[in-house]
Amino acid sequence: MDFSDVLIIIIVILALLCVGMYYLNKKGMKKMIQAQDFIDQNRTTVQIFVIDKRQEKPSPSNMRCFP
Repeated sequence: MDFSDVLIIIIVILALLCVGMYYLNKKGMKKMIQAQDFIDQNRTTVQIFVIDKRQEKPSPSNMRCFP
């Protein structure tokens, strides 16, 4: 096998990989669009209540030890 034969084989393999990746990407995009459509159709508004948890600075009144 000459260098040109090996080069042609490598080019053919790379072309097949590119075509395969293109079709897999196209299939994945269809699934992603379907999933996004489903999400958009079933979107609801939910009310969220946030409880603020802030840290207080240590002071003698909150540093008591409980038995």
